[in-house]
Amino acid sequence: MKVMRIPLFLFLLGSLLLSPRHAVANEPGTEPQNGVRETLEVKRADHKKRKHESLRWLRDNRAFLRAQFDQLRLEIGYERDGEAQIIDDQLLLLQQLSSEIASASDLIHDETERALQQDLLMSIDELAELEAQLDLYEHLLIDEQLRLLALENDFLGRQGTALVVVVRGVPREGAPTALLLQEEDTTLRIELSPDQGQALQDGALAQIYHEFVEPREHRLELRLEGAGWENAAPTFIDVETPRDQLTFLELDLAALDPGDPEARPGSQVWQR
Repeated sequence: MKVMRIPLFLFLLGSLLLSPRHAVANEPGTEPQNGVRETLEVKRADHKKRKHESLRWLRDNRAFLRAQFDQLRLEIGYERDGEAQIIDDQLLLLQQLSSEIASASDLIHDETERALQQDLLMSIDELAELEAQLDLYEHLLIDEQLRLLALENDFLGRQGTALVVVVRGVPREGAPTALLLQEEDTTLRIELSPDQGQALQDGALAQIYHEFVEPREHRLELRLEGAGWENAAPTFIDVETPRDQLTFLELDLAALDPGDPEARPGSQVWQR
């Protein structure tokens, strides 16, 4: 039962405002009515101590407690029983290979460190000896270049193998404005002068090429430039140049046709 605590002046004020019946009942010596005596008691309320004082502390420090709970981590552990299991041979082989690879890597690392240490410990005399060896190699290379240059000058000075290319005839489309001679990666473009074009019209010969060549078989690619020859297929000519001889190659352009990729110029070869 909860008892309310009422101040003394409020109690006296309430007693004065009560009805006469209540006032008489509270007066000493008043006879009971209907066998019931009314009494009025004023008691001090007992201040009971709270059973759970820690709840207030938990409420005031809930932020701290939440921070502590956030630091918790779940760890799962496994425990094996004491029963033995059969080890796979392939697993043992893989473990052995892994150990060998790790050992080889360590060996390479050790050798690299040792080489670096040796390079750092080289003396001044060893460095000077190495520099002298490099100078010797440089002089040997210079001497080799001089010998190669002497051989090249001697070969070019005594070269006697040459090729001369002459052309005759005029295709039906007219005389070309230029001729292209290509061998391997070398391309030579030869423009025909008006006099050469007129000479071809008159049936004469026009020399378009005269150079020293190697004594071997040559494969020349011939193209014509001018109106009607833009999309014409090239013509390939094989000629062999003997050593220390002058080889003449005569080409008849009248047999060429830009619309016929199989058309080939007439050719004659002779040496002097």
